[in-house]
Amino acid sequence: MQHMLRQQHDKHVVFLAMSVALVLQQYIQFCELTQLPRDWVGVFYGGKTPKGTSIENLRVIFATPVVYQQMLEAKQCHIHHCSLLIFDEVHHARKNHPYAKIMEDHVKKELPFYRPRVFGMTASPGEGRSLRETNASLDALCEKMDAELTVPISPASMSDLSKSTNMSETIIEVYEQS
Repeated sequence: MQHMLRQQHDKHVVFLAMSVALVLQQYIQFCELTQLPRDWVGVFYGGKTPKGTSIENLRVIFATPVVYQQMLEAKQCHIHHCSLLIFDEVHHARKNHPYAKIMEDHVKKELPFYRPRVFGMTASPGEGRSLRETNASLDALCEKMDAELTVPISPASMSDLSKSTNMSETIIEVYEQS
């Protein structure tokens, strides 16, 4: 986040989380770990768009997806003013979920040059009872998010993963934990 804030100082970073508790948890953690002035950080949650709220001077926005989607639709903010869009628990981005709608209605409609970088995080990415169903679920999620799958793996897990994975275009990179 800090890299993107330094890199594109005229844009903001958006962190979306599924619940008010998660939004507040990430906001508090961010504030504790950074030296960014607090008036540059906004927190938005609840069921309705905060009316009359100016986000022009904000560098970082923490919000629930419904509220951020409403802010985009009300033109209180624009996706091309965002340098980095973070989705916590991205596995929810299916069908008409606000994560999916933000991607379809806002991010993918921008010219590629104006799109934010998108970073999705999840501990439970796939749905399915079989490896084929799980792979199909992951493919659909990557398509929805216009993303590539990256998984940190310890070297000890590499041989097991190679034996059990049948994804034809899987690129396995060893993650060396420091």
